[in-house]
This record gives sequence, C-alpha cells and structure tokens, in this order.
Amino acid sequence: MKALVGRFNIKSWQEQDLNNVTDGEKVKLAKVEQEYIGALLGSSSLEYRICHVTDTLAEFIGTEYFKGHFEGHACEMVLHHKGQFSNGTACSHFEIVDIKVATINKGLPLAGTFETAERGWADYSLTS
Repeated sequence: MKALVGRFNIKSWQEQDLNNVTDGEKVKLAKVEQEYIGALLGSSSLEYRICHVTDTLAEFIGTEYFKGHFEGHACEMVLHHKGQFSNGTACSHFEIVDIKVATINKGLPLAGTFETAERGWADYSLTS
C-alpha cells in the first residue's frame, strides 16, 4: 500500500505542569484539539505527556482519538504517539491501535508519522 498523506492543524493546545523531575526537566500534560485534511478528513482530541529535557528538547507520548473519514469512508481510530520536539520542530511515530472504517476490511493503515510544518500545521503520512 502506498503512503497516504495529508495535514492537520492544531485548533487548541492547553498545557499544565505535572511535576519537576530534576532541576532542569519538567513534565507537562497537553490537551490538544486538531482538524485533519487529506487522506483523513475530520477532527481529533489527544493528550500528550511531555518531558522537557532542555529549553529546546522535549520527548512526548500521547493517545489520540480521531473521528471523521478515511479515504471517504466513515472512520474512528485511536493512535498512540511517541515523539520529540527539537529546535522548533516536532515529529512523531505513531501506531493505530484501534480502527473502525465502514465498508473497508483490508489495506487499512497501521502506523504513520508526522512532522510540524508552519503556523500550527503538520504533515502526516499513513502506512500499512
């Protein structure tokens, strides 16, 4: 299966401190709302746990719930993210851990990546 691509836009980002691990590291919780275009068309909500290692480096994990359409078919899915923010760019590898797509039984995406672009946008790619 070829990679399926698109973009998403961050609509809201709310962050709160969870705790300080060491003098330099901070752990935060981010609650995020996004809108997708491309192979996925719809919206998602997710939560990230972010460990800020330095001012320019952070690692994150998260769980995302997407609802909308995949290639024109009604779709709901849950994604698990593991990524990094470094020098102004965020990127993530994610696995699709649960997916429900109307009328499609094979060739569904199982994983993907994203990398931030500009002004709240990120480019994503899905693969099976």
